[in-house]
Amino acid sequence: MHREERPGGLVTWQISAFSEARAALGDSRFSKDPRRLGEALRAGGRSMFAEYGDNLLDNLLNSDPPDHTRLRRLVGKAFSPATIERLGPTTQRLADELVASMLPAGRADLLAQFAYPFAFGVIARVLGLPPDSYRIFQRWTESMTAPREQGTDRMVAARHLCEHVTELVRRSREWLASAPAETLLDELVSARDDGDRLSENELVATVLLLIIAGHETTVNLIGNGVHALLQHPGQLALLRDHPDLIDGAVEELLRFQPPISKTTLRVTTTDVEVAGTEIPAGSIVNVLVPAANRDQRQFPDADRLDITRPPSAHMSFGHGIHYCIGAPLARMEGRIAIGALLRGLPGLRLAEPAAEIPWRASNILRGLQRLPVRFDSAGADDEVRDRRHAGAARVHA
Repeated sequence: MHREERPGGLVTWQISAFSEARAALGDSRFSKDPRRLGEALRAGGRSMFAEYGDNLLDNLLNSDPPDHTRLRRLVGKAFSPATIERLGPTTQRLADELVASMLPAGRADLLAQFAYPFAFGVIARVLGLPPDSYRIFQRWTESMTAPREQGTDRMVAARHLCEHVTELVRRSREWLASAPAETLLDELVSARDDGDRLSENELVATVLLLIIAGHETTVNLIGNGVHALLQHPGQLALLRDHPDLIDGAVEELLRFQPPISKTTLRVTTTDVEVAGTEIPAGSIVNVLVPAANRDQRQFPDADRLDITRPPSAHMSFGHGIHYCIGAPLARMEGRIAIGALLRGLPGLRLAEPAAEIPWRASNILRGLQRLPVRFDSAGADDEVRDRRHAGAARVHA
């Protein structure tokens, strides 16, 4: 446990150990109710939630039971295994197309030219968004997640996002008046459970959550994961030679370089003891995910990247009732994206020293600002390239 007093007097408590983190995330005394959090923030001189407005708060991330139970039941209907499975072929095609577009140059920024268009392209297909609109969403979501001291206008970004998503929901309702659901957005709009359905605010807030969390964290999963592999050539070679290790590799990369720096805020509903420290009621608490994922008591030799590490829980998707509902989609994207990069970009390597590649400043997210790489360009003759793509097609099939 670490007590941190921030400028202005706001006190937060940070949990860094795995077992204590897991216990806290599964403990109902650590509330996600935005009203409680709002009170705790105002007591510390902050009004973060007021900046975003109610439209962003009515989702399953910012709720306790019974509201959370109801929202997760409805939203979960749109995240069925069958829905995720249907996305596999189009996700694979998108990854392969992006890799092929980079290949001739022999160098690229993997974030700008692959991770962002890939992650947003998937969520765009899921929600029925224009695939080429990712740059404007990227700008808005970066404003939403940047540290307060950077001076970004969160309220303007939030308003633009809400207006855009409200229009998407309206179009979906029009579509569903005469046709069956085609996208996950349609599934959310039409989701029913014993007559219950998502309200307009809940729909907008849920879609916003999916857009922000659904592409920013995937960008970081890909960027952080490839960055780690390129610094561990033995692990990179092992994965190239044994692509069947990709499932375990994605889990290890999520543990080793997680896409988030900490969980979203919780507030204690009563006095709670954690690691021998009493946290008063009304205190703001979060979990330091990278620290928990490197806890030596949970992960032997935790600072070593090992894609053959036996399966073990990590904190990158959270724990308890707020365990990430999009985890199956994120895992699929990670497998496909990293696999496509390793197959399609021979000789993949960093174009700058790893220590000189800057990390983003963000309240929650943990990712790189850029990922410059080099690889053997498409100077190889067309026959070699065709054989490689044919081999990839057989693997995909």
